[in-house]
Amino acid sequence: MILKIHGITDPKKQMKTIRFIKKVRAFEDLGGKKRGPFKPDDVLRIHIDTANLFIIKGKAKEFDID
Repeated sequence: MILKIHGITDPKKQMKTIRFIKKVRAFEDLGGKKRGPFKPDDVLRIHIDTANLFIIKGKAKEFDID
C-alpha cells in the first residue's frame, strides 16, 4: 500500500535524509532491512515516517543535501 503524503504517491519521494545526533542501535526499517547501528554525525536516507520518528525523539535532525 502506498500512502499519499502531501500529494506525493511515488514511494521514492517519500524519503528524507537525516543526520544522527545521538547513538542509535540497529533496527529494521519499514521494508524489513536491518539498519545501523548509528553514531552521531552518521547520515541516512530513509522513509519519511521513520525519519520523522527519530527527529521527534531527538535522536536525529533533518539533513539537507542540496
